[in-house]
Amino acid sequence: MKRSMIEVQERLLEILKRNSRIPIQDAAFEMGTSRITAKKALDYLVESGRIVDFTVTLREDLENIALVHVENYQIKEDDPVLEYFSLIDGSFILVVYYEDLLKLESLKIKDVKIARERFRGKNPLRVKEIHCDYCGSKIINTPQILTYKNRTYYMCCPTCKAAMEKRLVLESRER
Repeated sequence: MKRSMIEVQERLLEILKRNSRIPIQDAAFEMGTSRITAKKALDYLVESGRIVDFTVTLREDLENIALVHVENYQIKEDDPVLEYFSLIDGSFILVVYYEDLLKLESLKIKDVKIARERFRGKNPLRVKEIHCDYCGSKIINTPQILTYKNRTYYMCCPTCKAAMEKRLVLESRER
């Protein structure tokens, strides 16, 4: 099935969210597309600014984190803030290492919560324009994902996923 470049980009993003260091050849194989197509998609995603960065997360980066709720926040050059969230009420949640809490003494702090460890979820794919690899329908919600022999397939529903699994097993037996 020929895929639009938008669909190739969306599938590539899902792969990169799992492993941002995957070689482009491996990503292309996983998507069932050529290396050149995968490279064009990656280049576009970086040049357009959709991919902001490729990061490495260390184990110690996930431990002893403080969530600090403050009324106002202005970014400063020497801030120890790892990331922050602007809340709908105009206040902010700052994420800092526990040992850097004292560096925020000039801020009007509303609350502090200490987290022993930070976990990242699977980060479900936000679907833009991906079609079911089984029936070809446009996928509207979170796709059903099936990985088979290092390839990733996307289905619109559990029924299509089950049917795709059967099809792949039968095809591999025929070879």
